[in-house]
Amino acid sequence: MRFLYVSVCVTILSFNFWIQPIFAHHVVGHGGVTTSSFNPYSSQSRPPETFLDFNFNVDHLDGGLGYVLTYQFAGEYSVTRRISVGGRIPVLSVREQFLPHTDGIGDVAIFFKGLVGEWPLYRTFLNMGTEISFPTGSETRGTGTGDVIFSPYLTVSKGFRPFSILFSVGSTLAAADQIRPSIDYGASLIVPVAKGSLPVDAFLSFQGSTATSSKTFVNGSTKAYLKPAVTFHLKPKLLATLGAKISIIDTLRVKPGIALSRQSTAPLSDVDVGCVFDINYSF
Repeated sequence: MRFLYVSVCVTILSFNFWIQPIFAHHVVGHGGVTTSSFNPYSSQSRPPETFLDFNFNVDHLDGGLGYVLTYQFAGEYSVTRRISVGGRIPVLSVREQFLPHTDGIGDVAIFFKGLVGEWPLYRTFLNMGTEISFPTGSETRGTGTGDVIFSPYLTVSKGFRPFSILFSVGSTLAAADQIRPSIDYGASLIVPVAKGSLPVDAFLSFQGSTATSSKTFVNGSTKAYLKPAVTFHLKPKLLATLGAKISIIDTLRVKPGIALSRQSTAPLSDVDVGCVFDINYSF
């Protein structure tokens, strides 16, 4: 069933890609595709750069409860060669079995990033930054977390002759009545598979998030995904990516004594499979 769903997603997105002109869900909540959602071509995994980005994400919820569509606009401005600032604006469509159908803005975020280390001879780079999201979405309707969320991270990338690897570690924590941090981590392998007039890269990513403290889930609850994707280099500064994500580790458990009502938005954090289309233009 998962294979069929992912195949349909990629087929639909591929069709849209050819006929038209040419991130994560943490256990703490929903509200948009964060920059901590590990993507080898996302903001956190490359040196400071000025770019605009559009992301369309389809998440199919575990247990057949429905799906969430996310349309997100993001951008980054390189203040210097080593420092950049940016932001993202997500719009979500929630179609969950026990929640009212909702279309609305998610949690708007700003982010800061710095290139803290580089070793060009060894094709190695070290980035550090943080994202701050604000509760502009609706927590009760599932388009927001209802809290100010901080997501600091550290990313290292290493290039080899035939491929590149990237590693990322970070955290997600809330600023409200109690801190509810998670540990976020990711790893990715990127391999060029075609050159010529239309270069193509294939990559495989692993992204996970583990709760260290949560109001809803047992401490240690983990959600992790495998993310295959292909990126088309349409022009030197224009990239289009088609990808999917599949839940491979799911230990989300509700704390004893807590009974989730049918109107709870907690299940929106439990994605089974998904697909994504992303287009990115750098200046």
